[in-house]
Amino acid sequence: MVISALGYPTAAKHDDVELDRVIAEMAGTIAGWSVESGLWDLYLLRLRVLRTLCWGEIEAARTLVFSAWPGMEAKRLLSMPIARGPAHVVRAAVVLESLADGAGDARALVRDAERSARVLAREDRADGAVQAAVIRASIAHHLGDRKRRDEGLADAEARARIADMRTAQRMIARTRARLDGDEARRADHDTALLALGVV
Repeated sequence: MVISALGYPTAAKHDDVELDRVIAEMAGTIAGWSVESGLWDLYLLRLRVLRTLCWGEIEAARTLVFSAWPGMEAKRLLSMPIARGPAHVVRAAVVLESLADGAGDARALVRDAERSARVLAREDRADGAVQAAVIRASIAHHLGDRKRRDEGLADAEARARIADMRTAQRMIARTRARLDGDEARRADHDTALLALGVV
C-alpha cells in the first residue's frame, strides 16, 4: 500500500522516471507473492493508467484498462465494493480522456462513462456519488450542455462538502472557478489545495 501511495505525489510532480520506478517496484513486489491478489493488480493498474494519462498516452491507457477488464470480471473483482468503485473511476477517467481526445466512437464512450457513473452512484460510500456527479458533468461538458455541466459540478461540490471530502470539494470548486473564468477564485482554491497538501 505504501508503494502504491508513493505514485500519486510522484505523478503530481510530473516525475516520470520516479513514477516508473515506483510502478516497477510495486510490480516486482506483487510478482514475488505466493498468493495471487487481484486487488493489488487493480492498484497497480491504477498507477499504470495514471502514468499514461499524465503524459498524454491515451491509447496506452485505453489498452491497459480494456485489456484488464475481462480478467477483473472473471475474478469477480468487480463484485467487491473495495475494488468496484476504484475500477470504475479509473475506467471513466480513461473513457472521458478518450472522448476529449476524439479517440473512438463518441456515443459509445458516452454510454461507457454513464455506465460507470451509474455504478458509482449506487455505491454506499459517499465518494461514489461525488465521482458519479463529476463524470456526468464531464459528459455534459463534452456534449456542450453547460447548464447540465454546471448543475452537475455544483451537485458534486455540495456532496463532497457534506461528506467532508475537503480536497475533492476544493478541486471541484477550482474547476468551477476556472470554467467561470474567475481567476481570483481559482487562485484562492489553489492556495487552499496547497494547504491540504495538493501540489
